[in-house]
Amino acid sequence: MKKYFERVAILLAAVTVGFGSAYAQEAGDMAVGISIVYTPDWVKESRDVGDPKSANTGLSARFQYNVTTPMRLAGVFTYLPNGDNLGMWDLSVNAHYLLPVVKKLNVYPVAGLDLMRYTSEGAYINLGSALIVNKKVAGNYTMFGVNIGGGVECKLGKRVSLQGEVKYILGFDNTIFSDYYKTNRLMISIGAVYKF
Repeated sequence: MKKYFERVAILLAAVTVGFGSAYAQEAGDMAVGISIVYTPDWVKESRDVGDPKSANTGLSARFQYNVTTPMRLAGVFTYLPNGDNLGMWDLSVNAHYLLPVVKKLNVYPVAGLDLMRYTSEGAYINLGSALIVNKKVAGNYTMFGVNIGGGVECKLGKRVSLQGEVKYILGFDNTIFSDYYKTNRLMISIGAVYKF
């Protein structure tokens, strides 16, 4: 029985080492990438306020640096263009902890800090028969937040990988802007990364 447990322990250790080296990224590795980003509606549903034409899809660019073999830092800049009345850019710095699942596939949790900048021409208020613009919330707004989420990375070749991420941004804002627009938001992205 003792020999059986020793063999199982040796087999588990070999499998773990194999997975760890299957898609290992080493300290000092750097990569750049681009993604398509989707975020659900900007507007608070409870206020009957909305502009159905506000943009929910944009682009992001990223730079990644492996601090250690499993630990990586990623700087991400996201831009969502203006709809009729609202646009946004987002800058975040996130930490990833890479967990190999199978050969060429990693999953990772995401945690980090976020800086958001909104440009608003005013909230559209639905009065039933007409939309009016509330100019009180027109202007530029900057707020800070924290990110939590997760991602998956699939290696396609020696240098190219596909990445998908879902993160939730908890924004800190107590201005009149937060009465009309969501300061917390979900962001979903999919894109490609090139390691150099």
